[in-house]
Formats: sequence, C-alpha cells, structure tokens
Amino acid sequence: MIEITRRVVPAAGRAVLTLFLAFCFASSLAADCYRREIVKCAVVTLDASAIEGNAKSGTPFELVLGKTSLSVALWPAPVWPKEGLPVLEIGKDNRLVTQQIVTGNITYAGEVVGEDPATSEARFTIARGVLEGYVRSSTGWWFLEPLARFDPKAGPDTYLVYATRDVNMVIDFGEDGVPSDKVYDRNGRIGMVMVADAQYVALSDEFFFWERQASLLNKVNGIYQDQVGRSFKLDYSLIDGQGEIFTSTNATVLLHMLALWVGVMGGVEGMNTHFVHLTTGKTLDGDVEGIAFRPGEVGLSRQLSDTFAFRNMMVAAHEIGHNFNGVHGQAEDRCPGSDVCMSIMFQIFFGNNAPEFSDGTMDPSKNNKQRIISNMLSRGF
Repeated sequence: MIEITRRVVPAAGRAVLTLFLAFCFASSLAADCYRREIVKCAVVTLDASAIEGNAKSGTPFELVLGKTSLSVALWPAPVWPKEGLPVLEIGKDNRLVTQQIVTGNITYAGEVVGEDPATSEARFTIARGVLEGYVRSSTGWWFLEPLARFDPKAGPDTYLVYATRDVNMVIDFGEDGVPSDKVYDRNGRIGMVMVADAQYVALSDEFFFWERQASLLNKVNGIYQDQVGRSFKLDYSLIDGQGEIFTSTNATVLLHMLALWVGVMGGVEGMNTHFVHLTTGKTLDGDVEGIAFRPGEVGLSRQLSDTFAFRNMMVAAHEIGHNFNGVHGQAEDRCPGSDVCMSIMFQIFFGNNAPEFSDGTMDPSKNNKQRIISNMLSRGF
C-alpha cells in the first residue's frame, strides 16, 4: 500500500485575474492562427470569471465563436474527489509525499441551448480567471484556448477559437499498443492516477499541472461518455519530485519505467485506482505520441505546450483506448471513399478524424466500441 507523509506546500503564487469586461466581446478573425496546423481561427475576448459564475448555477450564456454565436449552459462536472484532489510527489525511496489537497471544482460540462443534447456538448475547465474547453454543436466542434498559450504578448482575456474542420494535421501513432494479458476486476466509476514528468510540470501556461491534467481528462470524458457510456475520475495527481524516474525520451523505456514504478507501489490495486497515465512534456524519440499496454494498467501520452488542446485530447483518448483493448486493426474509415476521417484508434490520425470508435457500421468485422465496452465489463466497470 502507499505510504503517505504529509507536507503541505503552498501553491505557487500566481495572480488571480479579475476581468472587468463585457461577458463576451465581438470577435475578430485572426490572420495568423499561430500554429501551421490551424488554417482558420478567430480571436475572441471572454470574461472567464463571469462564465464561471454562470457555470456554477447552470445559467445559460452567449458565446461568440468567430462569426458563430451560441447559447451554452454548463454545470459542475468534477473529475476529482469531492473531498479534494491529493497532489503528491514521488520522494526518496518511492514514498508519496502530499504536497497539498486541492479543493473545489474547476471542470464543467453542459450543452448548447436549443440543440439536441444527444449531439451537442460543452466541456470547460475554469481556474483562477482563465478557461479552456470545447463546444460541439450543429455548427462544428469548437475549441477555445487562452491566446497567451500561443502568443506571450496576448492579454489574459483573449482566446483563440478554432473548429476541428479547420485543423490540418497528420499523426502516425506507429506501434503504440503493447500486447498484455493483464485484466483487473474492479467496480464503480473508472478511477485513474495521472503522473507528470518534470517537463510537463514545467510547461509554461496559465494552469498548474494538475489543472492541465483535469482539463485533459474532462475533455477525454466527453468522448468516452458519448461512445461507451463511461467516464474517468482523477484519484490523485503526482509528480516525479526528484526528477530521477521518468527521464528517458524513449516511449517504450518510459512505459517500462512507469510499469515498474506502479509495481513497486503494489500495482493499481495497491494504489487504490484502476490505471495510471503519464503526461510527458518531453519531445519523444521519433516524434512518438504515446504508448500503452493493451489491455493493461499503464500508458502515456505526449502533452506539449507548443501545440493545441484538440491534438493533445485525441492523442490521450487514443492511448487510453489501448488500455481497454482498442486496437488499430479494428479501426475503420468513418467517411467511405476518403483517406481521412478515420475513427479514434486508427493508426494514423488526421486532423478531421471522427471522435468515435469503430462500431461495425462501416465493416461488421471492425468494432472497437464493442471491444472497449467488453473489456470494461470484464473488469467490473
């Protein structure tokens, strides 16, 4: 079992932003979309604190996304325990040392008012006057991120908005699913631990590392809730405090080290969780995006600050899919006759891949959705 010694460390100082602005100003199209993969975007001005107030009460608000305006309603959707998120550090002799317990809620989920709740969705993370998230509607799948993440000169109230249809990128996942025969029987909501290497902790943006992890998980939950009717909760977040464990830039070595460390901690059962995911801020050898046991208890994804949230979310969703028996060979093209618009587990990810698992509708022999659900059921989820 885990030995936890308590050492409270105050959160790093960071000014809380109070925005005395209209709720959502008119947007302007951005000539430069800051990343070559984003071919069309807009810059908008948002009052994140006002949006947070509405989200806490479920009050709808108007959201301007470039030339598109939507009415959105959000409600609290916590991804960590109601008693607070333990933020831990791997100390000497693999002891976990409590840095702090983070209380309150920063993640929200909801819908586009007036649209079918089965097909429209909004998921936001709001912390200390800053937000990021997405809105899926009949007008497109929109992502919002702080502009300062892309342009250090940007003001704290400005945000980059882009639709996934306007993202042009290709990611070759390679052989990122490692066969494994491990199956664990558990009950209840699917708990997970997220580990951050030193590079991920040091990423320069508006969120602390555990807030970035919670935001990533909140977005991934949107996909899994929609596709397999299940979601994940963050049991605790931790860092390699000594910076001596997750040092390699080779994905296979990193996964091996993660598996060894989980074993030292007594496995996922000894850690009182269901699986462990490493968020790495390193550029991995060969531009590898991530790797995971299939099915298994560990996996990792590259989460970099020099890219955008949509990409990071889809990479994590893909790798977690391997943890629950999703495979490349069962993925399928969601747009017949096209070389793009593949499902999530396809080995090559294009910018306009469908946020879906193959379900046999295109090819009855290919059904990742059923594979993942069956694996979850076999493990008591």
